[in-house]
Amino acid sequence: SHRIKTGMEIVVLDVGQGDGIFIRGPKGKRYLIDGGSSDVSMVGKYRIEPYLLSGAVDTLDYILISHGDEDHINGTKELLERQKIGVRIKNLVLPPEQVWDEKLTDLAQMAVQNDTKVLVMGKGDRLTEGKMKIVCLHPDQEYDQEKGNEASMVLDISYKNLDILLTGDIEGQSEQTLVKEEIRGTYEILKVAHHGSKGSSGQRFLEQVDPEIALI
Repeated sequence: SHRIKTGMEIVVLDVGQGDGIFIRGPKGKRYLIDGGSSDVSMVGKYRIEPYLLSGAVDTLDYILISHGDEDHINGTKELLERQKIGVRIKNLVLPPEQVWDEKLTDLAQMAVQNDTKVLVMGKGDRLTEGKMKIVCLHPDQEYDQEKGNEASMVLDISYKNLDILLTGDIEGQSEQTLVKEEIRGTYEILKVAHHGSKGSSGQRFLEQVDPEIALI
């Protein structure tokens, strides 16, 4: 039987070169932030889904996707297609529609075809569960710059005294905008943008965020 857990649980999944973070909220809702890999074959079927089922997670309330790169979404595609024998997905959450590329558009269509509701989150939108808040910091509904990495959904997750920043593959100008306009305090945990790429994590950004733990 599955042990009853209290509080908030965060698990960074071993998906190789990619992203996949599982969160169990304080009232029991289940979230997956991204889910993909560029070097693990069929990462959804053989890494993500087995982990979820081993913890009695037969339903995900939300999968939140930062952007359309394969190492963030290809495992999610597998989960969407395998729902009848795997894990049920209630909601797929994507950035605002104007930043969708072909891959995000295809992912949204796949979700609809498999009876998963498609939602969008832009700057200021939030999900709340008890004392846990998931707030979108970027992009806003008027974003009209480069799609892809620069338009990654950035999430501020807080629970009691814990603050977490998830940055997708954000780079350059968007990172600078976060420093100027959105990031008001420091964070205990930073999911390092773009897998530690030199195009992200500028000195000013890191000084502002000042994480105790950085995850790549």
